[in-house]
Amino acid sequence: MPAPQLPTILTESDWSRNKGTIAKIAGETGIGAALKNVKRAFDAVDWKRFDPELACQGARAPSDIDRALTELANEFRGKVEPLRAELAKVHDLANTTATKFKSNKLIAASSTEHVLKLGMAAMQFMAQLKTLGTPAPQFAKAKEKLSVVLVDDLVGAEWFQTLASLQFPRDAELKKWIEDPQMGLSMADGAKNSDLESIQRRAGAELRRFVEIATRLNSLKGKTVQRSDGMGNFAKLWREASDCFYVMKPGLQGIHREWAVRQGQLDNEPKGRPTAEIAFKRKDMEALHKRVEVLLFNEEVKMQKLDKIVDDAEYAMKR
Repeated sequence: MPAPQLPTILTESDWSRNKGTIAKIAGETGIGAALKNVKRAFDAVDWKRFDPELACQGARAPSDIDRALTELANEFRGKVEPLRAELAKVHDLANTTATKFKSNKLIAASSTEHVLKLGMAAMQFMAQLKTLGTPAPQFAKAKEKLSVVLVDDLVGAEWFQTLASLQFPRDAELKKWIEDPQMGLSMADGAKNSDLESIQRRAGAELRRFVEIATRLNSLKGKTVQRSDGMGNFAKLWREASDCFYVMKPGLQGIHREWAVRQGQLDNEPKGRPTAEIAFKRKDMEALHKRVEVLLFNEEVKMQKLDKIVDDAEYAMKR
């Protein structure tokens, strides 16, 4: 919340412009001096104490927010209340002055009206400042974000259950696809192909990285973290694991598809003569590749669920 602005009508300069010949006719009103005291009291307030964004800046723990709230209370009691007291004096003085003006036929009605407006403005500003005694809701939100919570409470038990249900990290056929030398052979002529072997190695690296990160995340179950930073770190780590699966990195699925594309290219440029043995290997490799493709397709549904839970939890944290 930005610092309040002192209404123009409650400034000494505005009073000097508007009182006209009033002072000459009615004598000293005391309003100018009272408004000068209001400005002095207003300038003495450290308004940033009441702005959650500024007061909570750099906070690293709930105790930092508690300290900011204590400073707010002290500032309100020690500086804002005295300002409100000066405004009360202006309000009372304006009403007294308006009564005197009304009884003096030489003073224009517009002057009396201005003094009444001035008193009303003082009362309204007093009411506005009173609300500062109650901290803005953002202070409580900032404290909640810095509180210590269980990781389980951040993403929920369902997230960990879904992670545990993933099959591909320990699937024997996917492991065979990555490790079987046959998958590094051209299905066109049975010859070793460095591109296919490279694709296998990269797929293995992505899978191992996924397992490593998933293991780290799973180990956080039952652990406590700071609510805001903990969620951010968790989400960042999970997205790295998610990238290992999806096409983005290019990811396990992308690498798997890349193998099929390369085999198609090799079909158009066979270097040797196909034999019955090659045909048998080809059928075996194609079948294994298809089964792994189905596995990854089915697992993607669970991966999307894991992504959504993390995205929703992180979004809720930032609100």
